[in-house]
Amino acid sequence: MDVAQVIAELRETAAAAGDLLRLDPGITDEAMDAWPVPVPETVRALLRAIGGIRITTYYTERPGGRLDEHISFGDQLNQPGDRSMTWYAEHAGGEGTHWFVHAGTEGSFTYVDVDPGSGDWGPVFVFWDAADTVRAADSLPDLLLRIAADVRGALAEANGDPHVFVEAFDERAGARYTDAVDRSAVRASEARTGPDPALAAAAADLPDEALVADLGAAGQAVRVDFFPLVTFGYRRAAGGRVLAAVPWDADTVRRLQGA
Repeated sequence: MDVAQVIAELRETAAAAGDLLRLDPGITDEAMDAWPVPVPETVRALLRAIGGIRITTYYTERPGGRLDEHISFGDQLNQPGDRSMTWYAEHAGGEGTHWFVHAGTEGSFTYVDVDPGSGDWGPVFVFWDAADTVRAADSLPDLLLRIAADVRGALAEANGDPHVFVEAFDERAGARYTDAVDRSAVRASEARTGPDPALAAAAADLPDEALVADLGAAGQAVRVDFFPLVTFGYRRAAGGRVLAAVPWDADTVRRLQGA
Protein backbone atom coordinates (compact mmCIF):
# COMPACT_ATOMS: atom_id res chain seq x y z
CA MET A 1 0.00 0.00 0.00
CA ASP A 2 1.25 3.48 -0.90
CA VAL A 3 1.97 5.16 2.44
CA ALA A 4 2.17 8.57 0.76
CA GLN A 5 -1.43 8.08 -0.42
CA VAL A 6 -2.55 7.21 3.13
CA ILE A 7 -0.88 10.32 4.52
CA ALA A 8 -2.38 12.53 1.81
CA GLU A 9 -5.89 11.14 2.34
CA LEU A 10 -5.71 11.63 6.10
CA ARG A 11 -4.51 15.21 5.72
CA GLU A 12 -7.15 16.04 3.13
CA THR A 13 -9.87 14.49 5.29
CA ALA A 14 -8.67 16.36 8.39
CA ALA A 15 -8.67 19.64 6.46
CA ALA A 16 -12.28 19.03 5.42
CA ALA A 17 -13.35 17.92 8.91
CA GLY A 18 -12.04 20.89 10.86
CA ASP A 19 -11.73 20.05 14.54
CA LEU A 20 -13.87 16.90 14.19
CA LEU A 21 -10.75 15.06 13.02
CA ARG A 22 -7.31 16.17 14.17
CA LEU A 23 -3.92 14.66 13.40
CA ASP A 24 -1.16 14.32 15.98
CA PRO A 25 2.38 15.43 15.13
CA GLY A 26 4.66 12.77 13.71
CA ILE A 27 6.95 10.57 15.80
CA THR A 28 10.73 10.83 15.58
CA ASP A 29 13.00 7.96 14.55
CA GLU A 30 14.78 8.35 17.88
CA ALA A 31 11.54 7.65 19.73
CA MET A 32 10.70 4.66 17.53
CA ASP A 33 14.19 3.24 17.98
CA ALA A 34 13.50 2.97 21.72
CA TRP A 35 10.32 0.90 21.30
CA PRO A 36 10.33 -2.79 22.33
CA VAL A 37 9.24 -3.83 18.81
CA PRO A 38 10.97 -3.27 15.47
CA VAL A 39 9.41 -0.61 13.24
CA PRO A 40 9.78 -1.32 9.50
CA GLU A 41 10.55 1.57 7.18
CA THR A 42 7.08 1.56 5.61
CA VAL A 43 5.55 2.02 9.07
CA ARG A 44 8.15 4.63 10.03
CA ALA A 45 7.29 6.68 6.95
CA LEU A 46 3.67 6.83 8.08
CA LEU A 47 4.43 7.53 11.74
CA ARG A 48 7.00 10.23 10.96
CA ALA A 49 4.19 12.15 9.26
CA ILE A 50 1.25 11.37 11.58
CA GLY A 51 1.55 10.26 15.19
CA GLY A 52 -2.14 9.56 15.77
CA ILE A 53 -5.66 10.77 15.07
CA ARG A 54 -8.39 12.23 17.26
CA ILE A 55 -12.02 11.85 16.19
CA THR A 56 -14.90 13.63 17.93
CA THR A 57 -17.37 10.98 19.10
CA TYR A 58 -19.49 13.06 21.49
CA TYR A 59 -20.51 16.67 21.06
CA THR A 60 -22.58 19.30 22.84
CA GLU A 61 -22.42 23.08 22.83
CA ARG A 62 -21.64 23.20 26.55
CA PRO A 63 -18.08 24.04 27.61
CA GLY A 64 -16.10 20.82 27.69
CA GLY A 65 -19.00 19.03 26.06
CA ARG A 66 -17.07 16.94 23.59
CA LEU A 67 -15.13 13.71 23.71
CA ASP A 68 -12.57 12.40 21.27
CA GLU A 69 -11.46 8.86 20.52
CA HIS A 70 -7.68 8.95 20.32
CA ILE A 71 -5.91 6.45 18.09
CA SER A 72 -2.28 6.88 19.07
CA PHE A 73 0.62 5.26 17.25
CA GLY A 74 3.09 6.14 20.03
CA ASP A 75 4.10 4.18 23.09
CA GLN A 76 1.48 5.47 25.54
CA LEU A 77 -0.25 2.06 25.70
CA ASN A 78 2.95 0.07 25.27
CA GLN A 79 5.10 1.01 28.25
CA PRO A 80 7.05 -1.99 29.59
CA GLY A 81 6.10 -2.55 33.21
CA ASP A 82 2.82 -0.61 33.01
CA ARG A 83 0.79 -2.62 35.52
CA SER A 84 -2.52 -1.22 34.23
CA MET A 85 -1.83 -2.84 30.83
CA THR A 86 -0.21 -6.09 31.97
CA TRP A 87 -3.27 -8.32 31.48
CA TYR A 88 -4.12 -6.80 28.10
CA ALA A 89 -0.53 -7.05 26.87
CA GLU A 90 -0.37 -10.74 27.77
CA HIS A 91 -3.79 -11.35 26.25
CA ALA A 92 -2.61 -9.78 22.97
CA GLY A 93 0.33 -12.17 22.88
CA GLY A 94 3.03 -10.74 25.12
CA GLU A 95 5.79 -8.21 24.64
CA GLY A 96 7.29 -8.04 21.15
CA THR A 97 4.27 -9.54 19.35
CA HIS A 98 1.93 -6.56 19.03
CA TRP A 99 1.60 -2.77 19.24
CA PHE A 100 -1.46 -1.21 20.88
CA VAL A 101 -2.86 1.84 19.10
CA HIS A 102 -6.20 2.41 20.84
CA ALA A 103 -8.04 1.81 24.10
CA GLY A 104 -11.67 2.61 23.36
CA THR A 105 -14.03 4.31 25.76
CA GLU A 106 -16.39 1.35 25.32
CA GLY A 107 -13.75 -1.12 26.54
CA SER A 108 -12.10 -2.22 23.31
CA PHE A 109 -8.38 -2.64 22.72
CA THR A 110 -6.90 -2.33 19.23
CA TYR A 111 -3.44 -3.55 18.30
CA VAL A 112 -1.30 -4.27 15.26
CA ASP A 113 0.18 -7.75 14.90
CA VAL A 114 4.00 -7.68 14.99
CA ASP A 115 5.83 -10.77 13.74
CA PRO A 116 8.57 -11.40 16.35
CA GLY A 117 10.68 -13.18 13.76
CA SER A 118 10.59 -10.84 10.75
CA GLY A 119 9.52 -7.67 12.55
CA ASP A 120 6.77 -7.10 10.00
CA TRP A 121 3.63 -5.26 11.09
CA GLY A 122 0.54 -7.16 9.96
CA PRO A 123 -3.22 -7.09 10.45
CA VAL A 124 -5.07 -4.98 13.02
CA PHE A 125 -7.08 -6.80 15.69
CA VAL A 126 -9.64 -5.63 18.25
CA PHE A 127 -10.80 -7.39 21.39
CA TRP A 128 -13.44 -6.39 23.96
CA ASP A 129 -13.37 -9.13 26.56
CA ALA A 130 -11.59 -12.37 27.27
CA ALA A 131 -12.99 -14.51 24.46
CA ASP A 132 -13.94 -12.67 21.26
CA THR A 133 -11.86 -10.73 18.77
CA VAL A 134 -12.10 -9.18 15.29
CA ARG A 135 -9.51 -8.85 12.57
CA ALA A 136 -10.53 -5.30 11.68
CA ALA A 137 -8.09 -4.43 8.89
CA ASP A 138 -5.28 -5.94 6.86
CA SER A 139 -2.75 -3.38 8.16
CA LEU A 140 -2.48 -0.09 10.01
CA PRO A 141 -2.56 1.92 6.73
CA ASP A 142 -5.63 -0.07 5.65
CA LEU A 143 -7.38 0.77 8.94
CA LEU A 144 -6.57 4.47 8.51
CA LEU A 145 -7.95 4.54 4.97
CA ARG A 146 -11.16 2.94 6.26
CA ILE A 147 -11.41 5.52 9.03
CA ALA A 148 -10.81 8.37 6.56
CA ALA A 149 -13.59 7.01 4.34
CA ASP A 150 -15.95 6.77 7.33
CA VAL A 151 -15.16 10.36 8.31
CA ARG A 152 -15.79 11.63 4.77
CA GLY A 153 -19.08 9.76 4.60
CA ALA A 154 -20.15 11.15 7.98
CA LEU A 155 -19.16 14.69 6.94
CA ALA A 156 -21.25 14.45 3.79
CA GLU A 157 -24.26 13.24 5.76
CA ALA A 158 -23.82 15.83 8.52
CA ASN A 159 -23.74 18.85 6.20
CA GLY A 160 -21.99 20.90 8.88
CA ASP A 161 -23.93 19.61 11.91
CA PRO A 162 -21.47 18.06 14.43
CA HIS A 163 -24.28 16.17 16.20
CA VAL A 164 -25.19 14.40 12.98
CA PHE A 165 -21.51 13.78 12.25
CA VAL A 166 -21.03 11.98 15.56
CA GLU A 167 -24.01 9.70 14.95
CA ALA A 168 -23.10 9.05 11.31
CA PHE A 169 -19.49 8.25 12.08
CA ASP A 170 -20.43 5.95 14.97
CA GLU A 171 -22.76 4.01 12.67
CA ARG A 172 -20.10 3.61 9.99
CA ALA A 173 -17.32 2.71 12.42
CA GLY A 174 -19.52 0.19 14.22
CA ALA A 175 -20.40 -1.54 10.95
CA ARG A 176 -16.76 -2.58 10.55
CA TYR A 177 -17.31 -4.93 13.49
CA THR A 178 -21.01 -5.79 13.35
CA ASP A 179 -20.65 -6.77 9.67
CA ALA A 180 -17.61 -8.96 10.33
CA VAL A 181 -17.75 -12.54 9.05
CA ASP A 182 -17.86 -15.16 11.82
CA ARG A 183 -15.22 -17.89 11.81
CA SER A 184 -15.09 -20.96 14.03
CA ALA A 185 -12.13 -22.21 16.04
CA VAL A 186 -11.07 -25.84 16.51
CA ARG A 187 -8.86 -27.53 19.07
CA ALA A 188 -5.20 -27.72 18.17
CA SER A 189 -5.33 -31.50 18.59
CA GLU A 190 -7.93 -31.65 15.80
CA ALA A 191 -6.26 -29.05 13.58
CA ARG A 192 -2.99 -31.01 13.39
CA THR A 193 -4.68 -33.80 11.44
CA GLY A 194 -7.35 -31.69 9.73
CA PRO A 195 -7.61 -30.66 6.07
CA ASP A 196 -6.44 -27.04 6.54
CA PRO A 197 -2.63 -26.93 6.08
CA ALA A 198 -2.33 -23.45 7.57
CA LEU A 199 -4.11 -24.56 10.75
CA ALA A 200 -2.12 -27.80 10.90
CA ALA A 201 1.19 -25.92 10.70
CA ALA A 202 0.16 -23.35 13.31
CA ALA A 203 -1.12 -26.05 15.69
CA ALA A 204 2.02 -28.18 15.49
CA ASP A 205 3.66 -26.67 18.57
CA LEU A 206 0.54 -25.70 20.50
CA PRO A 207 -0.94 -27.55 23.48
CA ASP A 208 -3.86 -29.82 22.63
CA GLU A 209 -6.40 -27.60 24.39
CA ALA A 210 -5.44 -24.46 22.44
CA LEU A 211 -7.96 -23.21 19.87
CA VAL A 212 -7.02 -22.12 16.36
CA ALA A 213 -8.97 -20.40 13.59
CA ASP A 214 -8.23 -19.72 9.93
CA LEU A 215 -9.42 -16.15 9.30
CA GLY A 216 -9.39 -16.56 5.55
CA ALA A 217 -8.08 -14.24 2.87
CA ALA A 218 -7.36 -10.58 3.45
CA GLY A 219 -9.89 -7.91 2.59
CA GLN A 220 -12.71 -8.61 5.03
CA ALA A 221 -13.31 -8.16 8.74
CA VAL A 222 -13.50 -11.48 10.59
CA ARG A 223 -14.75 -12.30 14.09
CA VAL A 224 -13.81 -15.33 16.21
CA ASP A 225 -15.19 -16.27 19.62
CA PHE A 226 -12.78 -18.54 21.51
CA PHE A 227 -15.19 -19.29 24.38
CA PRO A 228 -15.01 -21.38 26.60
CA LEU A 229 -11.36 -20.34 26.88
CA VAL A 230 -11.11 -17.10 28.87
CA THR A 231 -7.58 -17.00 30.31
CA PHE A 232 -5.29 -17.17 27.30
CA GLY A 233 -2.92 -15.28 25.06
CA TYR A 234 -3.40 -14.77 21.35
CA ARG A 235 -0.81 -16.11 18.96
CA ARG A 236 -0.81 -15.26 15.27
CA ALA A 237 0.70 -17.15 12.33
CA ALA A 238 0.79 -17.10 8.54
CA GLY A 239 1.00 -13.32 8.40
CA GLY A 240 -1.99 -12.93 10.72
CA ARG A 241 -4.25 -15.24 8.74
CA VAL A 242 -4.25 -17.86 11.52
CA LEU A 243 -5.19 -16.85 15.06
CA ALA A 244 -4.74 -19.07 18.10
CA ALA A 245 -5.87 -18.84 21.71
CA VAL A 246 -3.24 -20.48 23.92
CA PRO A 247 -4.25 -21.11 27.57
CA TRP A 248 -2.01 -19.50 30.15
CA ASP A 249 -0.04 -21.79 32.39
CA ALA A 250 -0.40 -21.59 36.18
CA ASP A 251 2.67 -19.36 36.59
CA THR A 252 1.30 -16.79 34.12
CA VAL A 253 -2.09 -16.76 35.83
CA ARG A 254 -0.48 -16.19 39.25
CA ARG A 255 1.73 -13.43 37.85
CA LEU A 256 -1.21 -11.64 36.25
CA GLN A 257 -3.32 -11.96 39.38
CA GLY A 258 -0.57 -10.15 41.25
CA ALA A 259 -0.14 -7.41 38.64
